[in-house]
Amino acid sequence: MSVGSSARSLDVAVGLASAACALFFGVPGCQQPREHPAALPQCDGGPGCVEPPPLGSGGATGADRVVEVPADQRTNVTAEVMRITREDFTSTSPFGEPVEIRAEGAGGVEVVAQSDGTNPVELENVAVGPQVWFGVFPTNPASVDAMPTIEPLDTRVSRDVELHVIAGSVLDQIYDVLTNPTTRAPGAAQVVLRFVLASDRTRPVSGVSVHADNAETFVYDAAGSYSDVTGATGPAGVAIVANLAAGAVARDVPIAISGPVSTLVEARVLAGAVTFGEVPLTF
Repeated sequence: MSVGSSARSLDVAVGLASAACALFFGVPGCQQPREHPAALPQCDGGPGCVEPPPLGSGGATGADRVVEVPADQRTNVTAEVMRITREDFTSTSPFGEPVEIRAEGAGGVEVVAQSDGTNPVELENVAVGPQVWFGVFPTNPASVDAMPTIEPLDTRVSRDVELHVIAGSVLDQIYDVLTNPTTRAPGAAQVVLRFVLASDRTRPVSGVSVHADNAETFVYDAAGSYSDVTGATGPAGVAIVANLAAGAVARDVPIAISGPVSTLVEARVLAGAVTFGEVPLTF
């Protein structure tokens, strides 16, 4: 998902932790195993059909999917936490509140770090790859208006990064103006995707539709506002999967996209959290 050098990508070009269970990897005593959807179907070669490369960020391209990274390869990641406070999902400001950051670690061992929210934090022994998932969990999400936020990062690129939390009030304002208004369901996940041109990620892609099983509704930007009836992204290229069924253990959910291209992307979702990604499209 990149806006500048800090945003995350679900490349197509795409791909609250409970107290007892790790976010990305199950631990002894968890009631639910880590879940994965069935393998994505192969492209049938029809017009506009694109096979999904891995999720990533920071300039990953379709060519990156031929690169294999050993499972035990590791890196250190220095991250700063920013809060998204506007409906365009590009405007950010320093968060400034305590958070816990979780990431997929080398060899399947989850990496956990604490941050005061104002200073960069270093996560050691993070897995190396184009689609490594990170989660930012505010210590007091309700009182500071910040949802637990999950996003992918391309850790093959050595650089400081920005991780994000999305203000819950942003989604509340969007859901309130819909033709059929809704609210964030406590046990559901929200997914925010920004579709952009792979060749120029400053240019949003309109006309993209999304679908996921077990979601309440699908929301799209619409000329400065949002709509649940237009059926496709507007000039900002934003699509939201609202109130998607999710559990207390993170799992990967396939989301179908259609319009300029047809494919599936995968988003990692968790009950009570929002998944945030940018989807660069080539067509």
